[in-house]
Amino acid sequence: SGRAIIVYSTGTWCAAYRIWDGSSWSAQLSVNNAQNADRRPRWIRLAAKPGANEIVMVYQNSDDRWAFASVWDGSSWGNHTTIYNGAVADSDQREGIAVAYENNSGNAVVFYNYSGISAKEWNGSSWGSAISSGGTAPNFIRARPRPNSDEILLLYNQQGSGHTFSRVWSGSSWGSETQHHTNDGGPAHGWIDGEWEKNLSGHEGH
Repeated sequence: SGRAIIVYSTGTWCAAYRIWDGSSWSAQLSVNNAQNADRRPRWIRLAAKPGANEIVMVYQNSDDRWAFASVWDGSSWGNHTTIYNGAVADSDQREGIAVAYENNSGNAVVFYNYSGISAKEWNGSSWGSAISSGGTAPNFIRARPRPNSDEILLLYNQQGSGHTFSRVWSGSSWGSETQHHTNDGGPAHGWIDGEWEKNLSGHEGH
């Protein structure tokens, strides 16, 4: 449709949203998201499905830092789910969630801290089971989908140390984890990011 949608915390457990139609914002409406013990959303991330009106929202709540997700189908929010009923970050000031779409399959993947990084896929009709990577417990996860592929590059800090790492999600399984640098700055900031080159001509296999 080309409309924009924003989701935000109102200080209660229920996230709110508004739609921009190109000229004005809609009234504030409720997501009616999944929640735990009336704790408000603390970190919110959205990803849009290429060529469609579908959007997946993932959020991390305050205090207990659980992770939840909802799906926008172009007209309403639904398929609310608890992604993980445990702490996905080691403080409220640190983010332990991310979301991105695989470009070939069109599936959305929510990433979160549990046994390394875990992934749960939304296939357009249902949520899959968790697939865990093992390895480093992450903060500040960044998820970057590869063009014309189901691969997603994950970049993150290690909880406790702030060391920087990456690994690649293939669309169904995890690649090996690589440490890039030992940081002295601690785990309180996002020390790493990355992106794929988008012009593929002449770079196949590189």
